[in-house]
Amino acid sequence: MSLTERERYILHACTAMTVSSMEKDKPFNLKACLNAVLKDRCRHLTPEEAQEILSDIMEEVMAGSAVYEEMMASLRGEDLEKFK
Repeated sequence: MSLTERERYILHACTAMTVSSMEKDKPFNLKACLNAVLKDRCRHLTPEEAQEILSDIMEEVMAGSAVYEEMMASLRGEDLEKFK
């Protein structure tokens, strides 16, 4: 496999976050899922490294949210002037 443990954790974390946001009417324990990924798929990452990765992901999501908002508005055919 060519993915590093860090890349693997990012992949699984983003997938778990997506599933948790799509399954709002069903119980989904994101923390337990990420702990299982850390234990079973990314054994050499420390909990501190995993937390740093999650913090970096959240920071990037917040910083890039305007890009997604503009892209979604464009796909809906909305006026993009408000993004300039």
